[in-house]
Formats: sequence, C-alpha cells, structure tokens
Amino acid sequence: MIYRSPFRTWEALARVKMKSAHPGAWLKGGAGKWLPDDPWSVAAHPDLSETIRPQVSAALLLARLDFTVQLENACISRVARDIAGRALPGEYPEQMVIDALRVQCDEAYHALLALELSAHVERLAGVGRVRYEHHFLAQIERVQHAAGCADAMRIAFCAAVVAETVITKMLRDDWHDQEVQRDVRAFFMHHCRDEARHSAYFSQALRIVWPQWEPRTRSALQPLWRDLITWFVLPDAAVENAVLVAAGVGGSDAARIVNDCRLRACAASGRRVSVEATLLSLKRAGICEGGPDEPIPHAASAAARESMSETLS
Repeated sequence: MIYRSPFRTWEALARVKMKSAHPGAWLKGGAGKWLPDDPWSVAAHPDLSETIRPQVSAALLLARLDFTVQLENACISRVARDIAGRALPGEYPEQMVIDALRVQCDEAYHALLALELSAHVERLAGVGRVRYEHHFLAQIERVQHAAGCADAMRIAFCAAVVAETVITKMLRDDWHDQEVQRDVRAFFMHHCRDEARHSAYFSQALRIVWPQWEPRTRSALQPLWRDLITWFVLPDAAVENAVLVAAGVGGSDAARIVNDCRLRACAASGRRVSVEATLLSLKRAGICEGGPDEPIPHAASAAARESMSETLS
C-alpha cells in the first residue's frame, strides 16, 4: 500500500493556514459580474432581459455556494471523518489517516468561505438565499437508502472520489476572469488551490481501498461510477428552473431556457468539465468494465445525449 502524501506543503500553502484572523475580512467588494457569461449558463440566455440577468446570475452563484456547503458537510467531510476514524472498510496507512484530518480542515474552511461569500452576495445583490435539494446529493441519498446501511459508507466514499477528482471550469478558469467580481474570484482561487491536493488524495485512497473490498461489493458498486459522474457533471435542471422562476420568468419559458442551455452544456462538455483525472483514478484502481485492459468510456456521454430530449414539467 504505497501512499505518497499530497499534503507535504499543506502547513505552508493550505488556504485555511493562510486565512485572515477576522471572518469575512477577505471580502473587499468592488464592481464586476457575479459569474462569467458562459454560453451554457441560463443567465446568459438571449431571451433574458438585461434587468433580470444580474439577478439570475447572483442567484445561480448563491446556488453554487449552497451546493459547496452541502457537499463539503454532507459528503466530503463525512468521508474524511470515516477514514480518519478507520471506519471505512479496508486497511490503509497511518499517513492517509492523518491527511484525512487535513481534508476535513480544508473542507470546513471552504464551507465557511462559501457562507461568508453568500451573505456578501445576498446583501449586495438583494437576492435571497435558498437551500436547494441538489440533484447530485439527492441521488446519493437515494442510492444509499436502497442499498442499506452496509454499503452507505462505501457509496459516500465513491461519491467523494468523483466530486474531488472532476475538474470544473469554475475552479479551473473562472478565478482568472477579470470581469468577475474579485471576491468571487478569490473564493474560486482559494478552493482551486486546495482541491489539487484533494484530487490526488482521493485518487490514491481509491487505489488502496477498492481492491480490498469483497468481489460481490465491487461488482454491485461498479455500475454506480457512471451514474455518479453523470449526476455531478450535468447541470442541475431543477435548481436552474427554480432560479429563473424566482426571478419572474414564466414556467414554460423557464423550462425552455433550461433545456436550451442543457443542450449547450452537453455540446460544450469538454470546456465545462474535465473527467480525465476521474477516469484515470478509476483505471489505476482496476475499475474497468469488461476487464483490466478495456478503457472506461466517457461516463457522461450517454446520459448527456438522453438529457437533450428531456423537458421540465
């Protein structure tokens, strides 16, 4: 079980170690957009009026921040806690246990920054915060409930591997966009610099624990990988629809705009997200359909094509 800690520079470079002593002191204000005008964003749809667009953009940012808080608290931090307590089935090195506590520190700090930024955006944009039921997390809960307690911890671990290894445009590029409000860019930057370590951590953790699980468990969980990646990378249509309706867009128009943007998001999947690190992690752990030499297909492609024909009721 060779484990090489990606946290060797954590004491000096982790964002939680570099934080200001005063909560919210990193928020400086200033002009700028709440989010980039990505062509697949409902906020950039040409049918939105210029008066509604900033409100929709702010509400989408708040929804992303809400997802960050829920994901960190409900999934990533819990999985890190399970590893730190050696509750996740399998044997793993002491350093991996220690680093799980560092992951917990980072994720709690990311959630804190997200909450501070949310209050800042809410105050400046005049848009109320909503606690959404995010599709990715709801689907994980559904699968866990169906599987029962025996595999719930393993399912959460698999979800954390996907969430921490998929690279989104938000973390990869958006903190460099000078048109975006600098506090938003600062949040993306803080998050991105920590996530590089987390991606390496969960990739190694998967390689160590997955082969130790009994064959029947691995066989039962293997089809879940495709779904987890799909749920994570596709836009959350229900959240986007709710944002538009709350901004005053009619129900039928909101559904049409969401579907238009889902088409664009699927067409631009390579620019929106990168699943290469995720697929490489799965391959290194020996998770290959049809045998160790068969490459894993792009997990989101089939579901993405199906989603193109969906409409919201």
